[in-house]
Amino acid sequence: MSMARDKEKIYGILFILTSIFGIVTPIILFLILGGDITNAFLELGIDDDAIYWIAGSILVLTLFGLLTAYMIYNKVKNNITIRSKALALIFLPLLIFGTGFGIYFLIGTYVPEDRGPYLSWMDDPTTTMTVSFERKIAGDYVLFYGDSEPTMTNQIPVTRLAMRTEDNYYHYIVNITGLSANTKYYYKIPNFAENAIPFRTAPSSPSANFKFLLYGDSREDNNLFDNQHGALIDQVRNQIDVSELAFAINTGDLAREHDRPDLWNFHFNDIKELAKSVPYMVASGNHEWNDDDKWNLEDQPALEIQDFPIGDNPGANVYSLDEVSFSFGYANAFFIFLGYPHIGSNNTEYMNWLEQQLAIGNNSFDFTFVSLHRPPFDDREGDDHDDNVDIIKNECPLFHNYSVEAVFCGHNHVCAHQNITWNKDPYGRTITYIISGGGGAPLRNPQYGTWDNTYDQGFKGKTVFCKGWYHYYIIEVNGAESTATFTAYELGGAILETFTLHAFN
Repeated sequence: MSMARDKEKIYGILFILTSIFGIVTPIILFLILGGDITNAFLELGIDDDAIYWIAGSILVLTLFGLLTAYMIYNKVKNNITIRSKALALIFLPLLIFGTGFGIYFLIGTYVPEDRGPYLSWMDDPTTTMTVSFERKIAGDYVLFYGDSEPTMTNQIPVTRLAMRTEDNYYHYIVNITGLSANTKYYYKIPNFAENAIPFRTAPSSPSANFKFLLYGDSREDNNLFDNQHGALIDQVRNQIDVSELAFAINTGDLAREHDRPDLWNFHFNDIKELAKSVPYMVASGNHEWNDDDKWNLEDQPALEIQDFPIGDNPGANVYSLDEVSFSFGYANAFFIFLGYPHIGSNNTEYMNWLEQQLAIGNNSFDFTFVSLHRPPFDDREGDDHDDNVDIIKNECPLFHNYSVEAVFCGHNHVCAHQNITWNKDPYGRTITYIISGGGGAPLRNPQYGTWDNTYDQGFKGKTVFCKGWYHYYIIEVNGAESTATFTAYELGGAILETFTLHAFN
């Protein structure tokens, strides 16, 4: 009898544990998938996948609810049956594993909600620097800066913008002006960034040397399983002193969904140690945009979540159409960023602005580099329908007419290098197209595409290099020799390719 009572006690404890974990496990599950489930309810009737999310959620709740009720009933009634024993022995290990794994997942994917500080430009890169950060609390901050850590005595009040309704963040921004060219400075923000943080202004001489980082499609999801963005940025920081970088370019698709603040938090956390010292410039992609109406500038939460440069200062070689399309000059190179929704749109205001920027680059700088997200020539799966015909027709002829040396793209999650000619180019030049889309998102199979008079537009070319690897480029510009050397590094440190371009001018 004693042994039988002991077994009943053991099974009673198992029933209690099964009941507890039957409640805890779905809570953990919904903490992990809460964003997807919420979006499913919001998109019901629009997205077919929403029905599966909602049906699956109801099924899980029902299953765990019935199991918990059954175990509680059996414990109260002391109803130790073969069926109840079997259910406890089967489900309890699964529930414990599910809860443990879920807690591990939540801990592993936790990221601080503060974003920044991170750098960009709204004015002359030789004499200014823009510092931004974001918090969910309203506060008053002052930025201190100087040309050494002991002399950070200059003070500038930080501007706080109104709280965004999309994600309940306050955006803080300060533009430091009156700096000297090619000079190292330090800044700090008491009660937010307490330690001195270095940055360097751009050189004023066109013969200066500089290097910058190029990569794209970080497309943050979560850092526990299937995203390598954080590892890639860590490798950059371990490989070189980030103070050696003039700036970083991301070719777009920073987070998987444009309206998921938690995914944006992953992105900002991963770039924090880089972007707090190096201006971080973005060519916005389709994942930054609300594709329900991608030409609508009003209903675009990504415009509020990201901090693209805003301003137009022709005297300082900083020109902006708006938050997503802008340009700036740095030493002997002019950089033009074309964001969604402009690329391929043939909008009159945009096309006029683009042609003006290309003329500035052609007339005043040795190099002109264009950054955009969607590659015009993208024979991704051996099907030319992956090409972007609108960009081929609208922007690509201008690139040849105004002597663009290289175009930086993303979107396709590979590392690719293309050479493209145009039969109407007055000098018969070859433009280099880089597809750098291996910044963290799941990779795609590489394809070697060729183009011959594509869409009757007169373009010819081929993909001369393509690898499906996580990677980034370090590009070193030699101002005196007017060369730019591109070196692609894979995750792990090996060199994928290296080549040198000479300026057309």
